Amino acid sequence: MKKIQLQKHITKTVNRLLYRLNNETNGGDIGSCYMKLLKDQARSDCKFFGTGTVATQSKFFFIDHLIDAMEYPDRYTIADVIKIIPSRIYAESLSQNWFTLIEETFKQTEFPIKEFKKVRYSQLFSESI
Repeated sequence: MKKIQLQKHITKTVNRLLYRLNNETNGGDIGSCYMKLLKDQARSDCKFFGTGTVATQSKFFFIDHLIDAMEYPDRYTIADVIKIIPSRIYAESLSQNWFTLIEETFKQTEFPIKEFKKVRYSQLFSESI
C-alpha cells in the first residue's frame, strides 16, 4: 500500500472515530479529549521526530494507541500510570469502554490494520516506505 493511501485511511478513520466517540457514547466529547491529549504530546514530540506535523502525528498515534489497546487489553497497571504517556491510558480506557464501536469503525472505514502496524510514524511521513 502506498503511503498516501495509508495517510488517507488514517484521516478518514480518525474523523469517523472522533464523530462516533463524541456523538454515540455517553462520555461527552471523549474523542476530542483524546485528540487534545495527543496534540499536546505531539507539540513536544515534533522536534524529536523531525517530520510531519502536530496534526499528522496526532492522527497517527490516535490510531496506533487504540489498536495497541484493543490487542493488548489490561496491559497497564496502576503502577504504570506514572511511567507512560496519558494518551496510552486514555486509549486503553476507550478500548475497554467502547471496544465494539471502535472495532466497527475500523471495519466500516476498511482501515488496513495489518498494513498500518508494519509502518512507523517517521516512515509514513518521510520520502519512502
